[in-house]
Amino acid sequence: MTENNMPFSFWAKRGLARFTDYLIWGIISSFIILASSMCNAFQNIDPIYCVYAALFVAFLIYPVVEAACVARFGTTVGGKLTGISILTKNGEKLSFKASLKRAYLVYAVGLGCFLPVLSLLCLLVTVVLAIKGKEFLWDAKSSANVQSEKSSLFAKIILTLFYILLFAGVGFAAKNTYNLFNQSNVENVIFMQYWEDSRPIMEEIISEEAFASPENVKKTAENLKKLQQLILKYHQDYDDLYLEQLQSIKDIPSPEEKVRVFHEIDARSEALRMHWFAQSLRLSMLENIVAFFDEANGKYHFENGQPVFDDPDLMQAYQNFILQISGASPASENTAAQDKAETLPSLEITDEGAKEIKPETK
Repeated sequence: MTENNMPFSFWAKRGLARFTDYLIWGIISSFIILASSMCNAFQNIDPIYCVYAALFVAFLIYPVVEAACVARFGTTVGGKLTGISILTKNGEKLSFKASLKRAYLVYAVGLGCFLPVLSLLCLLVTVVLAIKGKEFLWDAKSSANVQSEKSSLFAKIILTLFYILLFAGVGFAAKNTYNLFNQSNVENVIFMQYWEDSRPIMEEIISEEAFASPENVKKTAENLKKLQQLILKYHQDYDDLYLEQLQSIKDIPSPEEKVRVFHEIDARSEALRMHWFAQSLRLSMLENIVAFFDEANGKYHFENGQPVFDDPDLMQAYQNFILQISGASPASENTAAQDKAETLPSLEITDEGAKEIKPETK
């Protein structure tokens, strides 16, 4: 069959053939881009710019590949699988020059060089021309005659398997991307949940009534214990999530990506653990302060916002304690938290997954 007065199936096969060719070339280009991105020459360049530039160049070169296939075989890989051939009006193969001219006209006029907006407009014009049965510019200028014939059963099987594997790969990649996105938000979600649960208790602790009476002092001490228990609960719950994240790393196919994700998870985990340790340390200091008020049993008053205990020995002990903790700056707390974090077991990433490494005792 020739191009004149063709049914919809003809145009659908042409579109499927070209789409298949672009997918195959895109997959090949992606592997080349991935390999090139590992070169030292591209380490200081934004990866996004590298990908866009490489894809643009890849599809700028593609017409040469298409022209070579059409001139040599009278069709492309996608055309062979769908039963589409590109010949001259006399049924002969196009010359390389004519094939190259046709390929670049498709790239520029039919697809708008894949430029935003322009490519969409060009595609819409192409669809309208196809509906009206008009001859495409690139076919007319190259004297090409696109023909359609029934593809073989083998070609249909290969084409079906190609798209099944393609969609399976896309689904796998999307799943991994979704899992990585969720992993990157785990610590933020846990921190926000902890903040929401601890805020009402903290508001009672810092209220003016917290030390107004012996009963309130006891309630404040209980609230501090609740916060310590809350930190412990979140810490234990996060340990399970942390191990789940590490186990999911083994599903990542790339060893380099596996190591990169591991370091990201480990860094976020360390930051969260240090935060909890610092919080627990501050709460312990508050518990010691509250213990002075509890021991005083209401025998104290405030002057200029500072407590004054009736018992001179208790007052002296309180002042000594305040002097002691006043030297504990946030930096020293973070150092303590860092020391604490270093005692936690780390994990080594292998092909079999994550393996626990016990820290060396100093």
